[in-house]
Amino acid sequence: MQPEEYSTYEAMKLRGDAPETICFAMRAKGHEFSACIILLRQLFPLSLMQAKEVFVRTDGFKSLSDYQESLLPDIEWALNALERSANKDQK
Repeated sequence: MQPEEYSTYEAMKLRGDAPETICFAMRAKGHEFSACIILLRQLFPLSLMQAKEVFVRTDGFKSLSDYQESLLPDIEWALNALERSANKDQK
């Protein structure tokens, strides 16, 4: 991230913008997960878990738990596919 871009987000914080607002702005500029988490933790006194929570809320989830629960069907499908593959290999 360029220094002038950091200054933009720092100015947003100083004028009272919430972490979610800054995260939305960063994502609109194409910043990915790690850049957002790092900057949020630099600007705000957030734990890693809290910063992740902010990030997933900008994806429309109510919480990190809701996001993780949304992953369960895909994880279960992948595990079942691995099991089917292993069973085929055993035959």
